[in-house]
Amino acid sequence: MLVPIDGSEPADKALDKACELAEKCNADVKILNVVDRPLLYLGTYPGTMYPRHYVMDTVGYVPPFTMPTWAGTFSEKLEDNNKHMLERAREKAEKEHPDVEISTELVRGRPANKIIEISRNGDFDLIVMGSRGFGGVEELVLGSVSHGVTNKAECPVLIVK
Repeated sequence: MLVPIDGSEPADKALDKACELAEKCNADVKILNVVDRPLLYLGTYPGTMYPRHYVMDTVGYVPPFTMPTWAGTFSEKLEDNNKHMLERAREKAEKEHPDVEISTELVRGRPANKIIEISRNGDFDLIVMGSRGFGGVEELVLGSVSHGVTNKAECPVLIVK
């Protein structure tokens, strides 16, 4: 079973439900976290070489050197926090369900796309996920991650409220 988590309460409930099912079915559980690239305003920041309009007009895209100097540090801290979240989730699940084989994986990318990709490549029989996580504005504009996974997954998806 593949269990994507984001630190939200529905994700925690999904992990618990997946472990309960895994005990009954003698299945393994993989806890997945997808680190999404944070959205940043592309303007002129301290530490950048050119204002946005110059870069956009002259090269047609925004190269990495126009990003704020703190963006790399923020991204690293986000990934570190998510690693710790995964580890805490694994420890809690192993303590409550000692007979279940549990592994973790952290990847970067768009959450719904990565969950689907990993479920296909890992040949999972079931994806168990929370009904809502920390989607914020993206959830309102683009649709929730769970909705995207449900529509595109090739295996069954169990949504836990």
